[in-house]
Amino acid sequence: MLTPDRVADSLPLVADLSATEDADRLTIIGTFDEAAVRAWTEVIENGLPLGLTFDLINAVGDATDSLSEGRRTVIVHKPGTESTRYFFTLDGFRAFLMGDARNATARRVLLAKETESFTTYAFDVEPWTSVVANDDLPRPALPVSPQDVVRDKGAGEVPASIAASLLQSPPPTSSAAFAVWRECALRRLRTALVSEVWKQKNGELRLGIDGPRYVEIQVDPEENAATFAVANQIATWIYASADGESKLVLFTAELARDWPGNERWSAGFQRVAPMAFAAAQRAHRNALVERSTETLKSMGDLRKSLGDEIGRTIAATSDLVAASWRDFAIAIAALVARLTVFSTPSAQGIGQRFLFAICAFLGLSYAVKTISNWRFNATLDDLRHTWRAQLYAYLTDAEYEATAIEPLRRANDVYVVTAWLLAIAYVAVIGFVFALASSIGVVQGGPASGSAPQARLSPLASPNRTITTVSSSPSPRGPSRVLQVPGSLSSPKIR
Repeated sequence: MLTPDRVADSLPLVADLSATEDADRLTIIGTFDEAAVRAWTEVIENGLPLGLTFDLINAVGDATDSLSEGRRTVIVHKPGTESTRYFFTLDGFRAFLMGDARNATARRVLLAKETESFTTYAFDVEPWTSVVANDDLPRPALPVSPQDVVRDKGAGEVPASIAASLLQSPPPTSSAAFAVWRECALRRLRTALVSEVWKQKNGELRLGIDGPRYVEIQVDPEENAATFAVANQIATWIYASADGESKLVLFTAELARDWPGNERWSAGFQRVAPMAFAAAQRAHRNALVERSTETLKSMGDLRKSLGDEIGRTIAATSDLVAASWRDFAIAIAALVARLTVFSTPSAQGIGQRFLFAICAFLGLSYAVKTISNWRFNATLDDLRHTWRAQLYAYLTDAEYEATAIEPLRRANDVYVVTAWLLAIAYVAVIGFVFALASSIGVVQGGPASGSAPQARLSPLASPNRTITTVSSSPSPRGPSRVLQVPGSLSSPKIR
């Protein structure tokens, strides 16, 4: 049965070998003798169980169906996916590690000729013995990206993520694959543990660290493996937990304080980094203590401010109800005045205009109270957003919602319901008063009320008849007065 190790062992059989490997394919260019042809023919015929397919190209660049002796090109297509990568060579593994785009999505990396397993914060590295199932479960992203906290002045060396360069579980014993991974990780870590990175005109990389003094550092052509343990510990402390930016500032300040002259990166880091790391941890702990005190005070201020705002909302609700009762009392008093003072026909026009004025007053009173309260609440909302960013940034959105916004929302809901109920009451009262005012008719002309009684001439009166005047009210002293029409000789008669 063909194994990945057998494929890797067949590579040295090719003379003048040039092998390049990426995440998808292995390209082999070289001279195949009889032994190499026999070995690679076996690989080609038995590669399907490993998910391998092959393209064969002769010396003039034409595709062929079989492998023969001479200068040939063999392209091996591997079964890799976005989450699972396979490699026959350490050079292919190294190229993969130095590319952000590829290793950002990988979850498992399998290597031929590897015997040990280890785990980074991005993926697991394992021996390749067979094709495995894809691991598509996303891993939590690190809370801080080096590109957010390290200034890259056009060098393009600061990685977008440091997860693939942070060791989470080391191998039981070192191996060739782990040595390659550690070398690549150190190249990434050195650009993530400084303040800024740039390149000279000649292409040389430079590192800068800020602190009590600014230090410019040259890098070594080769990384010192002895610095990996402390570099990994420091980078994990900074990037795998919260508050990474402030931790990096504290560490680089301590590093710059004690950096030895013009020492290159590897030697200087190995000498100064452990002490600078310990000092940065102490400073961060002290800052946490001070921040905890400030946080407790800030939470107390938040609770007091919340209580004040809820109290103002309750007071606004009570004031709205009280003002509504006052307005309704004014409306009732206006109705009473209509039935008494303005009940006479001559005053009915004035009473009608008075009731219309009461309707306008009720509507304006309710509008002024509700609009002013709405504008006041809108202003408080704007201030609350400002306070959220400046004073309570340490609270998550869910915590701030539960602590501050939800209690205020419940208090405002009470006010809104009360305002709507009172709006209905206002509409009813205004409608009733307006309908009553509209039904009033002003009496025009006619005798005035309370005028003196008029004498009525009987239609039967004649020169020889008696005319009787009738009083508007019976006289307690006897019958009505009788007038004698001149020229009448007859005796007066009472009617």
